[in-house]
Amino acid sequence: TIKACGRAGRWQKAMALLDRMWMLGVLPDAVAYGAAISACEKGGEWVAALRVLDEMHQFRVSPDVVCFSAAISACEKGERYDCALDLLDFMLLSGGVAPNAFSFNAAISACERGGRWEQALRLLPIMQRLGVAPDVVSFNAAMSACSKSGQWLQSLLVLQGMATLNVQPNLV
Repeated sequence: TIKACGRAGRWQKAMALLDRMWMLGVLPDAVAYGAAISACEKGGEWVAALRVLDEMHQFRVSPDVVCFSAAISACEKGERYDCALDLLDFMLLSGGVAPNAFSFNAAISACERGGRWEQALRLLPIMQRLGVAPDVVSFNAAMSACSKSGQWLQSLLVLQGMATLNVQPNLV
């Protein structure tokens, strides 16, 4: 299956299976597309992940939160930070698919890797306003973004915010 290919890191095989579905007259659904995007994400293939997302749009298959989250993560891993944030913005502004913790965490990680500590900090209260509870991954990525940019005070304030929300820090 496409999902198994993703777990095995065989994104090309996942893409081939998606193509095979079309050749057999089977219309892929959001689950099949999401598995292909996840396979691309695990393979570090952000371009392929976005291509699949675009194909979904072309064939009027509505992407779900898994599709968007995997695409955001693929962009983050591919060092395409603007693209990762653009995808999250699209989710937030379109109103069609609500981001979850994984979506936000991938975007905050993109901010961390891209040196955008201020953007990382802005995402934490947006999560809360949308009813998505920031978790230890959210806070760790935000603190790392701050510390990598020399913003130690901000990092300590994030740590303080964890305590306020009863999120247990870990050793990362």
